[in-house]
Amino acid sequence: MLDKKTYEDSLREMTSIGGGHAATKLSQMINKKVSIQVPRAWFGRMDENFFQGEKKVIAVSNNFGVIKRGLVVQMISQPTLTNLLRLFLGQEIKEFGEIERSALLELSNILAGGMVSAVADLIGEIMSMEVPRMQIDLPLSVIKGAVEMQREILGWTYFSTVNIYPEGERISIVLSLFPFFDLVKDMWKLR
Repeated sequence: MLDKKTYEDSLREMTSIGGGHAATKLSQMINKKVSIQVPRAWFGRMDENFFQGEKKVIAVSNNFGVIKRGLVVQMISQPTLTNLLRLFLGQEIKEFGEIERSALLELSNILAGGMVSAVADLIGEIMSMEVPRMQIDLPLSVIKGAVEMQREILGWTYFSTVNIYPEGERISIVLSLFPFFDLVKDMWKLR
């Protein structure tokens, strides 16, 4: 196994590339400049303070992969959701009904697809996307299943997050990547 710093640096780089793909897709859809912050990465024990929050988030999760599998989770706050859907749909959002829910799932699927295509290209694998699912819960509760799955499969936890935001807007999307395989080892083509 590689050292912790190599894992975290590699995950940050992978997430930066994937987050860049997602930001480009979002920019094209809303016709605004979209930026990403420097990704954060964890290997071993998770910094639980990052995901602590007293407010519930809207989370959309996409499982991906064929042989090598993982999960992309996107978390947004209620005000962010309203602003994001306003830009995406081109109209003010008065309520979160079926059309808005469908729009969020489609938008999230496109953003997760940008992340997953970057992973697939980087490691030379074919990766499919499963249908996205939405939940509303506390941030730590949203990722609990992914962390437990990694511990069960790998025996340890590692993941990364990147914040995507359209400039000049009060919108922030936290995009998290949870590989259920040794992505870093595959990136470095190690056996």
